[in-house]
Order: sequence, then C-alpha cells, then structure tokens
Amino acid sequence: MKVYGKTFTDPGTSSTTAIDWNGGTGMFAVQGTFADATLTLQHKLGGVWQNVGADATLTESGATLFTTSSTQLQVTETGGTGATITVVVSPVYENKAS
Repeated sequence: MKVYGKTFTDPGTSSTTAIDWNGGTGMFAVQGTFADATLTLQHKLGGVWQNVGADATLTESGATLFTTSSTQLQVTETGGTGATITVVVSPVYENKAS
C-alpha cells in the first residue's frame, strides 16, 4: 500500500518539495518561525503548477483543508532567511458509520 502525503522540516528558501498524492481532500499545515517566508501549496493541472488557493498560501503558522483531483502536489517556500518550519500535507479520511 502506498502512503500519500508528507511531513518535512525546513523546505529551504526558494525550494520546492514534491508530494505523492492520490487526489481528494487533505490538510496543509505549517508550524514554526517564518522569518518572512511564504509557503504555498501547489497542484499540477494540465502540466502547469498552480496555487491551490489563497487559503493554501501561509506566512505564519496555521492549517487549511483543500480538495484536488491532481496526483501531483508541491510546497514552495519563498522569501525569508533562517526560517525553521515543519510542514504537513496529509490526506483527510472521512469516517462514516455504515
């Protein structure tokens, strides 16, 4: 069984981090010292990286839910020097009583 999502620390200024994804709903969460950094969750649509949305661009600790059918995600970090950030991109599984 393949596990989708990723947790990582300090993605690095002007870097991108690829994330395996199977489509669906997920959580994008970041925690740490940003030092003026901006972290953005992107999905690949039609061969082009696009921001998931305004709620998935974070400049301070926080979290947001997102939904995409894309199988390719990445987190980009821009600006800020010396940021110490933990990033979590994780599927959200809905539990239903049958």
